[in-house]
Amino acid sequence: MYVNSGRHAVRLFQQLLCDMGTLISVDGKIGPQTQKAGERLAQAAPDHLNDAYAIVRRNYYLSLGDERPSLRKFARTNGGEKGGWVIRAESFMSPKYRLSSLEFQMRVSKWV
Repeated sequence: MYVNSGRHAVRLFQQLLCDMGTLISVDGKIGPQTQKAGERLAQAAPDHLNDAYAIVRRNYYLSLGDERPSLRKFARTNGGEKGGWVIRAESFMSPKYRLSSLEFQMRVSKWV
């Protein structure tokens, strides 16, 4: 999920690692600290780190739509359903964490 996001994708991952109790710098660079922290957490919670990161990415994309109406077209279809960015982020997570159509509609209900 690094494509088209560059350092911001790394920053999101680093912030997730911090939120999970790791003390590392959130600098957008994958260095030894980030690598070791990611490996430790992947070993400690192998079924959760991937889902957690995918959820962070999806929420980031939705927040972009909240902040910048011009970007909403990348998060939903012309018909108002989940689209583009959201579908891609959710493709990396377990189905149980994906938003249902109703949950998605509720999440974006304030979008015009």
